[in-house]
Amino acid sequence: MTSLRPHVPKTYAAPTSGVTKHSSRSSTIPDTIYDKHTGSKYVRGSFLGKGGFAYCYKLTDVKTKKVYAGKIVSKATLTKHRAKEKLRSEIQIHKSLRHKHVVDFHSFFEDENNVYILLELCPNQSMMELHKRRRALTEAEARYYLVQIVLATKYMHKRKVIHRDLKLGNLFLGSRMDVKVGDFGLATTVTYDGERKKTLCGTPNYIAPEILEGRQGHSFEVDVWSIGCILYTLLVGKPPFETRDIKTTYRKIRHNDYNIPAAAKVTSDAENLIRNLLHPEPTKRPSLDAILEHPFVTAHFVPATLPVSALTVRPTFSGTPAMAVHDLVDGDSHHHAHPRAQAPAAVHDTRRGASGAKATRQPLSSINNQLPGTTTTSAPMKKVAAAPVPSSSSRSKLEKLHKRLFNVTAEQAKASTSFLPAPAPSAETRRGVAVTKWVDYSFKYGLGYQLSDGTVGVFFNDHTKIALAADLKHVEFTDRDCRGGKVTCMTLDAYPDELNKKITLLKYFRDYMRENLQDGPDAMLADKRVYEPGLAVVNKWLRTKHAIVFRMNVGVVQVNFFDHSKLVVNGPRDTVTFINTEGETNTYFLDDVAKSNHPSLENLSSRLTYVSDIVDHMVSKQRSTATTSSEATA
Repeated sequence: MTSLRPHVPKTYAAPTSGVTKHSSRSSTIPDTIYDKHTGSKYVRGSFLGKGGFAYCYKLTDVKTKKVYAGKIVSKATLTKHRAKEKLRSEIQIHKSLRHKHVVDFHSFFEDENNVYILLELCPNQSMMELHKRRRALTEAEARYYLVQIVLATKYMHKRKVIHRDLKLGNLFLGSRMDVKVGDFGLATTVTYDGERKKTLCGTPNYIAPEILEGRQGHSFEVDVWSIGCILYTLLVGKPPFETRDIKTTYRKIRHNDYNIPAAAKVTSDAENLIRNLLHPEPTKRPSLDAILEHPFVTAHFVPATLPVSALTVRPTFSGTPAMAVHDLVDGDSHHHAHPRAQAPAAVHDTRRGASGAKATRQPLSSINNQLPGTTTTSAPMKKVAAAPVPSSSSRSKLEKLHKRLFNVTAEQAKASTSFLPAPAPSAETRRGVAVTKWVDYSFKYGLGYQLSDGTVGVFFNDHTKIALAADLKHVEFTDRDCRGGKVTCMTLDAYPDELNKKITLLKYFRDYMRENLQDGPDAMLADKRVYEPGLAVVNKWLRTKHAIVFRMNVGVVQVNFFDHSKLVVNGPRDTVTFINTEGETNTYFLDDVAKSNHPSLENLSSRLTYVSDIVDHMVSKQRSTATTSSEATA
């Protein structure tokens, strides 16, 4: 064999203290392996697996103690030119890739008998082992894995690499249960736009129909097909075209002959995505960004992490934060129009918390087909330069609230009394408004929400706001330049033509939340069926690592933590409402909280400090925005 790396003599034979021989292969694997080029020495550890022409062992660097997955290929299997070129291509492609969801390529070298490829060790094996133990997974788990697989595939495709063998056995799990795409033995690179590959390759259960057809060739879409097969397998428990023999499997693939069993209880969003991914016509399959934008991902809870126990048992998601999927779609500037508005990829209501919504009856993506005109966003996002300057009254309310919270948390830290504050009188009415439902569609339109007084609103990506009163008739629209507090009042039946799209979106958000999200316990605490001008609306929202934050124009700040607890601070009423992880609700005067260090207030206190920091950030940002605006107009 011609040396894979010319400066490594192919006659070099590593000294061994012992060897492992495989009768099925003419290979000899030493117990101690030397890389003469670097001087590194590796000790062979436990056997990890085999496939094709390679064996895989743990290899430990004697000097650094770092452990790798060593892919070892016997040169006896590389006698044919095609086999050599295939291995060269695999090494060349894999070592060119660097991504958090691709198995890391460390190095390669050879001795007289073998070629050694050192790769990142994924301690939780592959998703095939996960599949064998668990079979069908929860939809939340499937979304978690799907997003990471898509991100890895996006990266590969940007590098002009088609993997061509995406399957559970080639998806490895890191120490933190993160997906790592590996095995680039069938991968290829596209050298020019429109190039079609003709090689028949892949794994039968995951192979795309255009590969079987062969005549027209294939391209990046084959990986999308494989992702569809993977998603189906994760949700149903077996591959979509699996049969007892390859011929029948190929026939079913060619005829797109599969079904989703009712017993699998796959939601309508999941089924819709699977059918799109497994479309027989390659050009009609969704793009990778479109997968991330699909309601199966955007309208449901996507956990940010999974426990290692999920390898064997169904996980619970109490306290699990959501993944910020909307930050993952590349391209349009609207993803940066609201830098802090990065909400989790989930639909929440106050009762379900982070568990997400039930199956959608009408995905929000269907709005696209019914909006007037041809554009798909409520405003041309590329024209959005910055957030509007807040009004002085808005800044004043926020600054007062910040000062109040700072004083409360500072006083409580010094409190010596351990009495439990009495609940605030008329606590239910003192709570004022709270967000009881919300749905994040900010990658296209904005945030839709419902308040406890029955108001339904939308905070659009262009920073305009619209709200429908609880009487379901009156509408208030706040334009982007809110310095003067300009609010236009209208009805749902009579409004300016230029608001046609936003009214349509308002109706769809209203209908979506009504049909798909349960009313939280705070819904309709006060009778607001009689319209009074000056509706409470969400003035600002943002996502942090631990929570989603809503700031209302009435001096209320609400924080929904991803452990299912909630905090509602009502500045004008000087109260704080805490809903713990068990759903128990208590409302206290801030003065009483400041004077007590009762143990039962520990969770409330820590969250109140967190909210104080968040409000401090909001105040700083408002001051910065106001200063910049003043300098610009000077």
